[in-house]
Amino acid sequence: MSTFISFHIKSDNRIHIAKLLQELSSVDEMTSGIYPKELDHNILLSDKTDPTFIAIGNTQNGWTSVQLNSFKKLHNWAQKISKELNTTFIHIIGQTASDVYYFLVYERGLLRREIEIYYGDLDNTTDKGEKFSFEKPSLIPASDEDYENIFDRDTLEQYCKAFGFDLFYQDEYDSYYILRKKVLGKTIREYAASYNKPKPWWRFW
Repeated sequence: MSTFISFHIKSDNRIHIAKLLQELSSVDEMTSGIYPKELDHNILLSDKTDPTFIAIGNTQNGWTSVQLNSFKKLHNWAQKISKELNTTFIHIIGQTASDVYYFLVYERGLLRREIEIYYGDLDNTTDKGEKFSFEKPSLIPASDEDYENIFDRDTLEQYCKAFGFDLFYQDEYDSYYILRKKVLGKTIREYAASYNKPKPWWRFW
């Protein structure tokens, strides 16, 4: 089981990206250092809350990857950053246990593509924008044996490779800009601990 939430911005201007994200998130502090592993354990309970913990990694093939702690779909951030930097902005969300996957692309301030697949509710699949040439024929399998049209973690990896970067690239020696609010907000881990039951998945709340 894995959970992954990230932005990918086609720019090597990490300082500009950090300043934009600091402005949008209203964080209390910005530091630098190795990847903050506690970010992965501080996912916010609500998918309506802006990120409060952000890590901006090194550039990979001209793309800067950003890890964050909120499942909120941040169209306004994507629009602003892609427009100001005159570039492409990709937002990725995935959770393999619940089979929820999300792919959002803005180019120069305009929505280019949005896909959301939740295999527990295929009637509410999101499929907006014009398909890219590398996309699969369909987002929804025709049957349980139709493995070609499964939209999942591997699919998101393939889509990102088509844009020129590795979705899960991480170097333990990378230096990150770390944006963090003093009060992160209620997290999934805290909720699970207080109620003494398994960690819930954000999609169900």
